[in-house]
Amino acid sequence: MRKLIAAALLAGAALAAPANAATILNGSFEAGLGINPFGWTVTSIGGRTGSMAVFPEGYIATFPAADTGVNALRIRSSADNTWVLTQTVATNVGQSYVLRYSMLNQNANAFDSVTVTTGNVTTVFGDRAPFEWTAFTQAFTAVSTSTVIQFAIRHTGGNSQNFMYLDSVALSVPEPGTWGMMMAGFGLVGFAARRRKAIAA
Repeated sequence: MRKLIAAALLAGAALAAPANAATILNGSFEAGLGINPFGWTVTSIGGRTGSMAVFPEGYIATFPAADTGVNALRIRSSADNTWVLTQTVATNVGQSYVLRYSMLNQNANAFDSVTVTTGNVTTVFGDRAPFEWTAFTQAFTAVSTSTVIQFAIRHTGGNSQNFMYLDSVALSVPEPGTWGMMMAGFGLVGFAARRRKAIAA
């Protein structure tokens, strides 16, 4: 019986995790500081005015506490420049995923335009009032063995100390599917146990 349970648990774990795994590298921006975050590609559309760079807490007096860890990605640019952050991840065709990320907007007098793209799904945020760290999610189904995760952000700071920040970027498989596979594994264990009792009787 114990061997059956162990085998079912291992089978459930194998089904639930590796086959669907998709990982964002350096999603909390803790791996290094500066303009080229590890794992990400940074480009600009426009005159490359302003900056997209990773800064730690305490760098300047108005730097907010990071959403995760001590670092966050800071964005500031002119109205005609958009900064683009991309990362390509391995995905399984037909598998559902959820992109999770947090943003913070410091300035009331800045124009914000954020476009988040995951494969063939796009979410567009227009100009918004200041807000503290806020978690967002975006669901998508992979149509290829690799998916581009992209953030295109324009934030024109009316004050040189006010910025938009990005942090806590992560990719996961929706929980219900994982739990469903685990429950199916336990169901097989129960069925096998009942069958063994019947045979013994």
